[in-house]
Amino acid sequence: MKNEKIHLFLYSIIIIIGSSISSTSIPDKILLTPDKLLHFFEYLFFGIFCFRVVNNRFSYPIICVSFLSFLFGIVDESWQSLIPGRDPSFFDLIADVIGGVVGSFIAFYFLTRKK
Repeated sequence: MKNEKIHLFLYSIIIIIGSSISSTSIPDKILLTPDKLLHFFEYLFFGIFCFRVVNNRFSYPIICVSFLSFLFGIVDESWQSLIPGRDPSFFDLIADVIGGVVGSFIAFYFLTRKK
């Protein structure tokens, strides 16, 4: 598939499916846990996919991806609040946004460098 929008949509669905899994064994109040690293890496890829969609469509794609990571992180954390055994976490949202921003910088580097 070459359609970046489809990739982003399918990956977003995967994130929501992962957020739908009940989990009570992962602490949510500690700053650096495997849970926070998972959030970081899942949103790193979200940032890459998102950058591919918004690049060449917006003047400031990294800012756009940062904002979209924040918005989707809020949706993701809100969704988790509806799942038994899951709670929304501000620190998860921070890890989401940082991952999205890092992903957008990685995508920017690889998609805009001269060959």
